[in-house]
Amino acid sequence: MNRLAATHCLILVSVLMSATHGKPRQVRSTSEEPEYVTVTTQYGDIRGRNYNLSDSLDLNVFLGVPYAKPPVGELRLARPQPIESWSPDVHNATVHGAKCVQRVIASDPVLADVPFSEDCLFIDIYATRSVQPWTSISETTDQIAPSPDFS
Repeated sequence: MNRLAATHCLILVSVLMSATHGKPRQVRSTSEEPEYVTVTTQYGDIRGRNYNLSDSLDLNVFLGVPYAKPPVGELRLARPQPIESWSPDVHNATVHGAKCVQRVIASDPVLADVPFSEDCLFIDIYATRSVQPWTSISETTDQIAPSPDFS
């Protein structure tokens, strides 16, 4: 991770912590089944989940969204390459993507069921439903504004 991306991650974590005042929120379930949400991106549709955190705050969660082509074969050890569209399919972003290959001790119970793969360039996205792209952090009270383009 380059220094700029690490800085942006640190800022995002700080904002998340200040928005929750350092305390984890209790997720209130509005029904037995999760509410699914689908958004359209330039690469195709992504299906995630919506969680109601409070009366005024819903959180859309998209897990395991690919951000680059799998670094396998001739792409191994190369710079990440742009992904290709998965349209007309809908990408299922309700489960985490595979973790990058690690040195794992076979008897480690924590990592026993974790899927590992060289195809591990995924990102998890957490976004409030009500914040618009032009909203700044100063205009929100309990919400996170979208991050700028890091490319």
